[in-house]
Amino acid sequence: MKIHFVGIGGIGMSGIAKISAVRGDVVSGSDQSPCDFPGARVGHEASNLPPGIDLVVRSAAIKDDNVEVVEARKRNIPVIKYAEMLGRLTREKRTIAVSGCHGKTTTTSMISYLLSRAGFEPSYVCGGVISQLGSNAAPGAGKHLVVEACEYDRSFLNLAPSCAVITNIEEDHLDYYKDIAEIIGAFREFAGKSSGPVIGSLDNPHCSSLLGDFKGKAESFSIEKDADWRARSIEVSDGRWSFELLKYGRPYGRYTLGVAGAHNVSNALAAIAACTWAGVGPEILQAALADFNGAARRFQKLGVKRGALVIDDYGHHPTEVQATLKAAKERYPDRKIWCVFQPHQTSRTRVFMKDFARSFSDASVVLLPEIYEARPNGEKKVSSADLAQAISENGKAALFLPTFDDVVAFLKEKATPDCLILTMGAGNVDQIARRFLAE
Repeated sequence: MKIHFVGIGGIGMSGIAKISAVRGDVVSGSDQSPCDFPGARVGHEASNLPPGIDLVVRSAAIKDDNVEVVEARKRNIPVIKYAEMLGRLTREKRTIAVSGCHGKTTTTSMISYLLSRAGFEPSYVCGGVISQLGSNAAPGAGKHLVVEACEYDRSFLNLAPSCAVITNIEEDHLDYYKDIAEIIGAFREFAGKSSGPVIGSLDNPHCSSLLGDFKGKAESFSIEKDADWRARSIEVSDGRWSFELLKYGRPYGRYTLGVAGAHNVSNALAAIAACTWAGVGPEILQAALADFNGAARRFQKLGVKRGALVIDDYGHHPTEVQATLKAAKERYPDRKIWCVFQPHQTSRTRVFMKDFARSFSDASVVLLPEIYEARPNGEKKVSSADLAQAISENGKAALFLPTFDDVVAFLKEKATPDCLILTMGAGNVDQIARRFLAE
């Protein structure tokens, strides 16, 4: 087929475009910003659509009035969303689809890396670059496809998984979902699409309850309760997490992780369960998990400047912030944690204001640039200044620094050799870390 991708620079869109190109499709695309996809046009113009196009795929950010979408419809070319195209790919392979409100990218990366280390040559589409595989997506000769399954806009309901993974279920994306009941309903529908196992956490109440609806297909994992896959005797030594694994109540080896945090023990359990279903043995899983060093922007070490260690993370929900800061404190107990947090979306900041205010207990100081708006809707009821005040009222030092220039200048003047500068957020806050290191 000849396929044109509108918004090809997005990490998911570029991923499926790569897979489409390797499987033999003729691929073209455009994006508002320059990107590294070969031949991609910068800017959207009707003339970007080559003659003879069979299909147009658009990212979720591309609206109906986009000039290329309008042109495609004038030519009677089918137009589908990214999630629909990904859904088509999932029907061609044994697909492991990883969903959840937190941990999707890391768990997808883990599974993709473990299958690759096992020689399974999987295809994968991930929301972050898997550093040891060198890409966020790749076509593989093997029979498995690993995909990150996003709940926003109910995108994951387009998929046809052979194995469904649910890391957790919490309130999020409340600019789209009405409440937690509606979110649970969407996850239940996603789980019901799996032709094979539904792997989920017993430590998350909503996920645990949902597993009860899939008896005979459910595979549970836990770091707190008796489950099909249970981590016990969890230890932290020299910044590395290790645990003994019980599979159906029987010892299944001891595992050491190359990534930090108790939350990654949970992610590892999900990955182990999925890879065991795919046919990977415990010895390979043990070796590969010890070597796995994560995905880009997931507790990613960027460098050191004048003794200050700089790490970047994608966490943007109160639960993620708290877990990441706890992991940072456990891994680097002798460092003061300076957290540069860029809130993501006005709606999320407003809804979770009290939860965010309590999430920074393991930070020494919190620096907040203005909110990043990924989907602007005109809502300006709160700002990062309000969050800084709420954090301060919870007993933690917080400072509102509106621009990136303000934050970088502060870090250059005040950062000490014994601090850990941790930039966090789903926007472009990593630019602060990179600028600090470069200037």
